[in-house]
Amino acid sequence: MSNLIESGSRKQSPELRLSNGATRVLINVLGLSGSKLAKSYNEKRMIVWLLEHDQSCCGDGTVGFSLSSMPWQETEFEKLKEFMISVIDYAKVKYGWNTLGYEPNEELLFPWLETLKQMFIFLESSDIDYDKVSSWNVADDELQDDWDKFPIFYNYQMSREDLRQFPKCNKHNMLLTVFGCQACNE
Repeated sequence: MSNLIESGSRKQSPELRLSNGATRVLINVLGLSGSKLAKSYNEKRMIVWLLEHDQSCCGDGTVGFSLSSMPWQETEFEKLKEFMISVIDYAKVKYGWNTLGYEPNEELLFPWLETLKQMFIFLESSDIDYDKVSSWNVADDELQDDWDKFPIFYNYQMSREDLRQFPKCNKHNMLLTVFGCQACNE
């Protein structure tokens, strides 16, 4: 099984087809750098959305996605796009890698990061279906009834309000999702 990451761009754009292990590594290093760089509410939401693609909780081969499905804000598209490009660049300085318990293979990872960067560069605001993107926000609001079924509730004893404050894992300094810490879940 593998995962496909595509841009969703109307232009011809590269795509990534990654093994399950490669997907885990890519999301982990982006989660580490993004959690460090994210300052605004919308930047943090972008990283949490990415980290929710956690194969340990969702299943192998099920976490592929399109960049156009991320929780973009139309009025901040260019700013968020630049933020995501910065997250990719910062991942290359190996921020937080020492917390992972393994050393990512740079020879494999860096070309994937460069391809992902190109995908973001190709992406334009007109490629985003902002109505569809808002479904992630609605899904988050609908978690109220099932909150006690998520690992964040019983592993971290955290409420939805706690999670909305964007807490981080003490070990990895990575933003937590409803599934907990993506790196810890491995």
